[in-house]
Amino acid sequence: MSQHPIPPGQPPWTEFDEYLWHTCDIIADLIQGRIAQRPLVATPAPLPAGDRPLVTGPVWPARWRALGDGSYHHSQMMAMGSTSFVIGSMLGNAAGNAARRREATRNAQPRWVPGDPGMVTVSKLGAFVIHPTSHSDSIMLYWSGLDSVDLVAPDIFQTQYVSTTQVPVTMRLATPWASLIFALAAYHRFPHHPRILTRGWLPPGEEDEMRFDENEPQSVREERFTAERARRGESRRTARLDSGGAHIGAAVVAALLALLGWNHQTVALCVLGGIFLLWFSAALAWAYADKDRGRHALQCAYNLTFGWGNGF
Repeated sequence: MSQHPIPPGQPPWTEFDEYLWHTCDIIADLIQGRIAQRPLVATPAPLPAGDRPLVTGPVWPARWRALGDGSYHHSQMMAMGSTSFVIGSMLGNAAGNAARRREATRNAQPRWVPGDPGMVTVSKLGAFVIHPTSHSDSIMLYWSGLDSVDLVAPDIFQTQYVSTTQVPVTMRLATPWASLIFALAAYHRFPHHPRILTRGWLPPGEEDEMRFDENEPQSVREERFTAERARRGESRRTARLDSGGAHIGAAVVAALLALLGWNHQTVALCVLGGIFLLWFSAALAWAYADKDRGRHALQCAYNLTFGWGNGF
């Protein structure tokens, strides 16, 4: 099969497109009143009675907050001894106090503080972030309790609300389901949100690709997306690949392996070689799973393994 570049304006079908497709499907069901007919999704989230889980996926939460209140321990050290010792001790103590004061000032400035990554369950009534180890640190966001919502990036949902302890919270959820979370929250809590009225919950550039229409029959929408997925997949599998950076990465690895062999570092040589062999095998398996074949599949795996050489 001849190789050709992907036509301009026609990017390959990606995993993120799959998330957007499911988002469009769920929102169409919501608007048409078919949300209760969607298949059940297994989840460990403690959903309230009458709720219905829709999707689950990875999430990286973050909160806008300060790490401190500006206070710090001011040392009042006393020193006795020779003059040089006393002066040195006082200067050291003063420097320590200054460093603690600067750190306290920095910690008093609000910033985005990342939390532990976890899994989010998006349901008809809210989003539930399950902490991997501590249930008390899990987050339950009911659409009815949100004071504002925004989609600050295609994969970042931002909201403000008042916690159960009456503390204002500004939170971000970085997840591939960000568009779905925003759309569900806005349709339930802010139906006249500008991004709902203009369908701005789809990332820029995706409106034409997704061609969202809530009145489109589900079977037609599925057929259209299946055809689009296949077309863009074929474009990806036949695109001309640039291996310049991969050649640099492979040369660096070859040089390292030669250096280890020259110095008789057999264990390190086997470990490093095994890592890249496993990496290449996994990349080749992914290419074959994507229905890529022949020389193109080998080159794709080669680029995935050594493409970090572009950094040089």
